Amino acid sequence: MDLAGQLRTLQAAQGNPAMLALATVDLKYAELPAAARATLKASLEAAAIPHWCDETILSALLAISPQESAARLAQLRGLTVVEPFRARGSTAINVHEAARLALRKALASQQASLFRTLSSRAETHFTADDSVVGRIERLFHRLRLDPEQAGPEIRQLEYDLRHKVEDGLALAATFHEYVADTALPPLVQCWACWAVGVVEAPYLEIGKRLALACRALQCADAAASDYASATAALLVADVLFEQGKPGDHDKALGHCRRSLEVRERLLVANPESAQAARDVSVSLTQLAGFLASRGLPGDAEESLGHYRRSLEVRERLLVANPESAQAARDVSVSLSKLADFLASRGLPGDAE
Repeated sequence: MDLAGQLRTLQAAQGNPAMLALATVDLKYAELPAAARATLKASLEAAAIPHWCDETILSALLAISPQESAARLAQLRGLTVVEPFRARGSTAINVHEAARLALRKALASQQASLFRTLSSRAETHFTADDSVVGRIERLFHRLRLDPEQAGPEIRQLEYDLRHKVEDGLALAATFHEYVADTALPPLVQCWACWAVGVVEAPYLEIGKRLALACRALQCADAAASDYASATAALLVADVLFEQGKPGDHDKALGHCRRSLEVRERLLVANPESAQAARDVSVSLTQLAGFLASRGLPGDAEESLGHYRRSLEVRERLLVANPESAQAARDVSVSLSKLADFLASRGLPGDAE
């Protein structure tokens, strides 16, 4: 293609980032028939759905043979918006972030059915990948497809990665993409803000943490999701209590009580749910800790009651599932917190 032809191609894109990304196919492969270039553009759009792509992934996304996938991937490597991504394998590529985000946004808004199909295939593909990066990538697509069901899975993954700093930060980095897009459905924004706010808490100034937590709660309320609202409310409470400005502790207690009330209601609606029971115990423990720290008249008695009730719930869960490491750890945490509280009240015998 001569210079004049290149200019016409770029002008036709009208400065649209997604169209400019697709125009790189015309610029690189001007000699190919229009149908072949259209096929390659569709392949570029598919490769932009996940954070990286290889022959296996592209084959799954487009439902084509591995041989055809390898041939298309070889052509994609010639585009200026594509680069090698050797961290995911010798043949892996990724579409440059700006182009990838533009292509995903264009597909989601202009070809919603195709976007959902590609995202669903990506989620299905990564279901078979038990690595940390595979689990994170699957949840990235899962959250967009079904945020109500993805929420508990994101919480569990954050818990699993809590003591693995690099993996946790990889989770947060992935969901930053959704935090930045305020046009996404509220529940998607909620869980993205929650994940980033929890994982990056040690590295963010408290004002940014509070903004993320409040946005998560606002989005959860906008989505009318009790489960998400109770989870986000507890995060807001945590940050407010730590911030400790005048009135913050009272606000934190209000959010914590709200979380407990919602979770108790959810447990009544689903009494066989171990997760619902554990959530109640978490809210009880948090509320007890806040009350113990505040130390106003009557707080100590209420705090002790919440600590004991939380322990009872967790002991029941451990009896019901004695092989659960999480249940065993929860019981040990409750015992430690209760012992510390009793010791602080001058009851060393009870604490022991």
